[in-house]
Amino acid sequence: MSDRDRRLTAPELTKIINSTKNNSHVSVWTVRRVLTECGLDGRVARKKPLLSALNIQQRIRWCKSHRHWSSEDWKRVLWTDESSIELFSSSGRVYVRRRRNERLHPKCLVPTVKKGGGRVSFWGCFVGDDVGLYIAL
Repeated sequence: MSDRDRRLTAPELTKIINSTKNNSHVSVWTVRRVLTECGLDGRVARKKPLLSALNIQQRIRWCKSHRHWSSEDWKRVLWTDESSIELFSSSGRVYVRRRRNERLHPKCLVPTVKKGGGRVSFWGCFVGDDVGLYIAL
């Protein structure tokens, strides 16, 4: 059950098991212990941008077309990234059960989308040996 729905908690799994017709009764601690023994530890789900199938294909095509670039080619590329800090939000943590090597498994991720609100935004870049930074309040 935990492999099918990684967001089921130990109490939810216990309730499902105990509601079956075989009149079994297990405790939450038993369920947690068995999940851990099977390598399914409770973890906070990683967040990643929601990508469409088309976007994934385009990214793969781009990577394949640039795989033979030299270090000098890459030094001419402007690398950028942005990040923001939400001023008034909760942690929004989602817990999942996953094995040690499943950190980026689709069932163990929480897709993210952009949204507005009170935040501080940071934008940075580098090219070759030069860097830049911009902060927006």
